[in-house]
Amino acid sequence: MPGPHTFAMASTKSWRFTAPENLSVNSKFSIRYNPGNTTLSSRSLSLIAGKQLNTAYLWSVLTHLGSTGLMMPVLVISATGLWQSFQKEAVRIWLIALALAVMVTLATKVLFFGWGFGISYLDFTGISGHTLLATSVLPVFFSWLLASEEQRISLAGAGFGLLLGAGVGVSRVALDTHTHSEVVSAWILGMAVSVLALNAMKGTIQRPWFARLSPLVLLLAFGTSTSEYLPTHDWEVKASLLLSGNSKPYTRHHLQKQAKLGQSSLGRFMAD
Repeated sequence: MPGPHTFAMASTKSWRFTAPENLSVNSKFSIRYNPGNTTLSSRSLSLIAGKQLNTAYLWSVLTHLGSTGLMMPVLVISATGLWQSFQKEAVRIWLIALALAVMVTLATKVLFFGWGFGISYLDFTGISGHTLLATSVLPVFFSWLLASEEQRISLAGAGFGLLLGAGVGVSRVALDTHTHSEVVSAWILGMAVSVLALNAMKGTIQRPWFARLSPLVLLLAFGTSTSEYLPTHDWEVKASLLLSGNSKPYTRHHLQKQAKLGQSSLGRFMAD
């Protein structure tokens, strides 16, 4: 039997595999081998594994566009630029709407982690925070960045931001972090925040000197630890346990178990 193989991605994570046979790749980009097959050479295995890990890295870069550690600087830069452009009312509406959306998102997560409230038939455990932030911030950011006398250019920027938000949502599903229902609900909520902010903008929008440099912030998405600058998921879990008094959080496994048992699709379920 050949020894175990380890492939590293982005220098922070690694996957360990044992003897080769039929190779399969699941949604988490792990690779499994079954013993007995000698048709795959070491080079073939390396090429296949490398391709899958490269794909995982690309999804990781895209998903980082919705991380709090990256969206917070973009939000501050955009809000500052709009404020200096005398779009104060739009900034107020944007920040208030975003704060409310974040509160709703946090509420869904805390209710699930702490008490197990979820929707089993939708496989819903909470709104995707990455998708929400990306869809709430990036459309306004690119609309401001491309602001001109021709409104269609600003609208194109907003549309591009919405597409990036959708891409972040797709990456969350591809990385097996969220389900379709969780990212779709987040995208719709984030789009509502962006639309409110964009509709509140009046008159000509001027761009300060730092506007041209601001897109460089998005390059941080290529950093493998960008999303860990602010460990919001850990904070959400800790807050849920503190409020609920439980020692362990509920997981998607419990929600799926509830669905198999035919229990109510909406409501609390019992942990193991």
